[in-house]
Amino acid sequence: MQICGGGWNVMAIFKVIEEQYVCENEVGNLINYILKKCRSFFTINLYDINNSLYSNQILYLQNYSGKRLHSRMKHFVLAFDSYGWEWEIGEEDIRYFMYSFIMNYFENYQVICAIHEGNGGWHAHVILNPVNLKTYELLHWSKAEYKVFLFQLAYELYMRMGVALQGVAYIDTKGEFRKSSNETDLYQNRWNKSVPLRNENGSIAIMPYMSGMYLK
Repeated sequence: MQICGGGWNVMAIFKVIEEQYVCENEVGNLINYILKKCRSFFTINLYDINNSLYSNQILYLQNYSGKRLHSRMKHFVLAFDSYGWEWEIGEEDIRYFMYSFIMNYFENYQVICAIHEGNGGWHAHVILNPVNLKTYELLHWSKAEYKVFLFQLAYELYMRMGVALQGVAYIDTKGEFRKSSNETDLYQNRWNKSVPLRNENGSIAIMPYMSGMYLK
């Protein structure tokens, strides 16, 4: 599975992998793919046993729900410009951020997040079962809902990590968050880039959940 040509674009980038996972065996193949050579991973709403049992738990919920699935899994990637302006963001920073963000948005879904280093820097694969654990409804975003989701992701990346998301936002010369879909210079404050708030152990502090009102 080729994710992004010969490597990641510069600056943080969020990508939806458009591949469809139709057959049951593709669930296990996808899990094995993202866990292979990952530096670390975590799961949400799955018993941590082994790869095959992750797949079995996901398939059980899908079959029990009775839903007709066009794709058995959703697959996202969040990549960082680790060899450029985001050089200070490390594995633990990404892990803490991803766990908090996933719990805010996908707490009622079965999720696996794997952290990798390679293809130009750190990146996180997120795969999830689109069947909601509580309602059995399928995860679906309208274009408007997806746009709000992206802006929320961009804002939280800025607030928690001082990172700009390509194609969504940039940081102006005063170090403030600005929404934009076509800005090419994401760090206009590059000589005065804000330093994220960190815990005593050096990891980036997890900030409270930011509601949609911040996107207005």
